[in-house]
Amino acid sequence: MPVQLGSLLLYDGGLVANVPMRQALAMGARSLVVLDCSFPGHLPGPPGTIAEVLLYTAMVTTRSQAVLEAPLAAAGVPIIYLPGPAPQRMSPLDFHHTGTLIGGACEAARSFLDDLDVTGPGLYGSPAPTGG
Repeated sequence: MPVQLGSLLLYDGGLVANVPMRQALAMGARSLVVLDCSFPGHLPGPPGTIAEVLLYTAMVTTRSQAVLEAPLAAAGVPIIYLPGPAPQRMSPLDFHHTGTLIGGACEAARSFLDDLDVTGPGLYGSPAPTGG
């Protein structure tokens, strides 16, 4: 839902840049740590309902910005792209599983960070999803 601020109608920035790497670099960031929550390194299984097809399509569309932009941005700075947990089939409006999802994300990130060795500019991890 947009938010009215004076004469402006403001929308979530994710509509333009789901992972605003270029914007962060333009503001002076010298490294980036990204926890992207849309497809956190895994593709979900095939959609089974029209609602899942629509959600999947929206996620793929917003995801493409990060997949294309990350390698370009990483040419000049280190970008740590944290993996997320395996996807779960649930409504994005259902917050009953929040604790479990946070725990899974924490474990996936911890495992990745335990083996991480940042040696300079580059992309550490990947926004490109793998099969699910």
